[in-house]
Amino acid sequence: MTPNTIKLQTLFTPFLAQLRNLLVAYTLLHWLLVIRLQWLPLGGHLMTEVLPTLLSIVLVIVYFLRPMEILTASINKGQSYFGFLLITFASLAGPVIVVQYFIIHATGNLKVLDTPDELSKFPAALYIKFNRYQIDKKNIRYKIFDERVGKNLSLLNYTMRVAVPYYGPGALPVADSAERRGTGMLTLQGQTGAISGSGVTVPPAWVCYQYDTTISNNEDVANKEAARQAFIKAGFQRFWQKECNSFTYLRRPLESKPMDQYNRTIEPATNTFANEHLILEAVFEPYGHRYTRSLFWSIASIAGACIVMFIMVLASDFNQLGWEALKQHRSLKN
Repeated sequence: MTPNTIKLQTLFTPFLAQLRNLLVAYTLLHWLLVIRLQWLPLGGHLMTEVLPTLLSIVLVIVYFLRPMEILTASINKGQSYFGFLLITFASLAGPVIVVQYFIIHATGNLKVLDTPDELSKFPAALYIKFNRYQIDKKNIRYKIFDERVGKNLSLLNYTMRVAVPYYGPGALPVADSAERRGTGMLTLQGQTGAISGSGVTVPPAWVCYQYDTTISNNEDVANKEAARQAFIKAGFQRFWQKECNSFTYLRRPLESKPMDQYNRTIEPATNTFANEHLILEAVFEPYGHRYTRSLFWSIASIAGACIVMFIMVLASDFNQLGWEALKQHRSLKN
């Protein structure tokens, strides 16, 4: 056999088998425990991220720790060996984590509640609509997050998170209210209720909106600050022009990054760390399109992982001594 054939049969083919086994077995387990039986909370990081990561580490140790010695690279042996293992781990864990979010989005049902006060009774509901609610648009919370991204961190991304308190009917004093019974929604204007401060009830739901922009990170400090202020102004203009009940439905954010940022946005308003059952994101696309993006990323992550492993295996040099040691180890094991 040629070196490339040996490398593919020793590393790439087992990788495909383990990725398939992990995807099928773990996704079925996740669906059974979380979605079908509801024994564990929906979107919990334990099932979506932690366990796939730990299982991927175990698979790398069991199936690839020794065979990876047949590869070498044009760098220090220890560094290349560790790098190969790290790429293998990421290629296993990444697709499995992405697929778990797709399964949650694809199998979730739209739960129609009468008011936000009922939200705590349905912690497993992922997609939600309210028949009646009050919007306290005067007591919103917002926070700006910046992140350096791109090659050599050449770009600066600004994200504005806006959280709007949603209450059940009658929870807020109303200066000027208007009901629209035809749509089953209650629209309020001119509210004066305050959220911050002692003795004030925390809203049963925060409906959150996100605005983004990206600028060059090579600008001087003054230009960056000017761009940041312009972004905040434009974001608020978009928000104030938006009807807070014009969304198609609401969804619970499951990803750790937006949840963390929404919590940090809301926390000063309540003096406590907002729990995830209070946070909802407004969705404006049709309900039937809810999992299209997740499906795309699931397919892309699986294909990308296979391509990365294939390139890594073929592009690396063949270590004849490592191959001989692996054959001897297998013969002794058998």
